[in-house]
Formats: sequence, C-alpha cells, structure tokens
Amino acid sequence: TNQPIKIKMPSIKGTASIISSKAHNKLLRSTKFPPSFSQKVKLSKVNIPIITHWIETQIESILGFEDEIVSNMAINLFFPRTKSDDFNNNNDHVYGTIDPRRAQLDLAGFLGDVDTPKFARELWEMLLDAQNQPSGIPRVLIEKKKAELRQQREMQQGGGCASSTKTGSGGGGVAAQSVPTSAVMNPFVMEAARRAEAARKTLAKQRGGGGDGVPRPPAPPAA
Repeated sequence: TNQPIKIKMPSIKGTASIISSKAHNKLLRSTKFPPSFSQKVKLSKVNIPIITHWIETQIESILGFEDEIVSNMAINLFFPRTKSDDFNNNNDHVYGTIDPRRAQLDLAGFLGDVDTPKFARELWEMLLDAQNQPSGIPRVLIEKKKAELRQQREMQQGGGCASSTKTGSGGGGVAAQSVPTSAVMNPFVMEAARRAEAARKTLAKQRGGGGDGVPRPPAPPAA
C-alpha cells in the first residue's frame, strides 16, 4: 500500500521551526551583521503601529504583492509577544527579547538573501532611532510624511492658481492671468508674483488709476 507523504510546514511562531538550532548557530557564526545589531531596542518607547505599517508596506514592495503570512511573521520576529495576544498594548513587558540577527536569518527564506539584510538593517536602525524620539516614530518616517504633506499643499495651491487663471480669462482676471505657469510649481515664485502685482496696483493708484493698471481721465474742475 502507498503511504501518504507527510510534509511538515514551517510555523511562523518561534525560530526553531524554521531553521534548526544547529543550522542557526552555524549561520550566526558565518554571517556578517551590521554593527547596529549589537544595540538594544526598548519597544515601550516605539510607536508599534507606525512601524508595523512600514513593515507591511516594505514586504509588499519587495515581494511585488501583498503577503499577510510573511508580514505577520516579520512582525512577530521583531515584536515577539510573550504574555498577551493583544497587539494594541505597547507595554514593554508584553514583548520578548529581540535578536535582529536571528530575525534576519529567518526572513531570508522568504525575502531572499539580497533584500533581507537591507530590510532588517533599515528596520533595526529605525527602531533604534524611534526609541529616542518623543513620538516613538523614527525621524526618517517623520521627514517622509512632511515631504508628502508639502507636496499635497503645493498641488492644492497649484490647483487653486489654475482655477483662478481660468476664471480670470472670462473677464476682469488680469492679475490671475499674469501669474506664470512655473509659479504653480514654486511657492516662492508665486509669492514674488503676488508682491509685484500689489506694487503695480499701488503705483496705478498713485498715478490716478483705478487699481487695475488702467489710467483714468482727470476729474473735471469744480464749478
């Protein structure tokens, strides 16, 4: 009789089920890890949800598709839970000791030998920085968010400028039409154009104009 083939699938809970202890120890001795891996991270000072989102995004970028299993494994390796399954608790005692070296070795079979070291190093350096920030968020992510917000504001300002230009083309929109297209992409140019337009209106008033740059005839003398 044919015996069924039994395949033992690796579990994402614990590293021993992924790589045997003997193979792990051999790889730990032969693999060169970054110096930052020798520094400790206190997870109670880290904004866990923000870093979790970064992990999910990076893994999806590396694999080219969303993989919940690999993402959860990476999260469990870098944020090992010991006393509770409630992942919303940021108390330090909930998490076990993190060994970034073992986490990198366990992820290599899923993310590859090239991407895994870069992913693990970048993540660990962000965790080291995050624990020293009042918000628990690494500076690189804060600066990235600031850049996104600046870009959104510039796009909104550009849309408003384009709308004003379109409105002015129907009549009475001389000032809007005078703003160059390049100003839409550069707030400093927009501010310079605004000041130049204000100066032009002031000069027109001083010369007897109506503020729109069009000279007005002098008023007739009083009878």
